[in-house]
Amino acid sequence: MKASLLIAVVLVAGLATSSARDLEVANVISMKAVPCGTQRKRHNKTSSLLCQEYVLQTDSMEYHIQQKQSKKASLLKLNRPCKFWMDKSVMHVEGATLSGKTEKLQFDVVSMNARDTSAAASTQ
Repeated sequence: MKASLLIAVVLVAGLATSSARDLEVANVISMKAVPCGTQRKRHNKTSSLLCQEYVLQTDSMEYHIQQKQSKKASLLKLNRPCKFWMDKSVMHVEGATLSGKTEKLQFDVVSMNARDTSAAASTQ
């Protein structure tokens, strides 16, 4: 009885932690195709693979991210806000795609840069 109560408490605490993620909001600023590897074809011929690299911008940071390899990659709409959270070097993004749906996608973080907020504040 005590063991099942302990398991229930641990499960509830885990659910509370996962739902209480610190979601941040960013704008999808740009997207470009970048080389991300090669694909071997017949007769030892190779062709380069292209991945989509996005720039997401928050009030204080700029993130360059690439979508994880998948056969059906969804494209995010540009100049739209999205929600995200970080898990080590993986960014989980929830945003509007070109299909018109809101999807949860995983991206590898290529780089993170702090934005110069003093220049933005002085122009306002």
